[in-house]
Amino acid sequence: LNLTGVDIDPHSEQLAKKWFGYTDNNRSKIVVEDGAKYIKAMAKRGKRNIRRRANRCML
Repeated sequence: LNLTGVDIDPHSEQLAKKWFGYTDNNRSKIVVEDGAKYIKAMAKRGKRNIRRRANRCML
């Protein structure tokens, strides 16, 4: 299973590393980009099995 997290906020990766112990590896990555644009680009490239989960948190 390969997992790609996409978030428009550039601080998301830093938070994932600090609070959740995320480390870069060959099975997961974090992309800083608009999620809708990323999914459209992956679909155009012929990528399959794209799953979308929206998580909104406003503080």
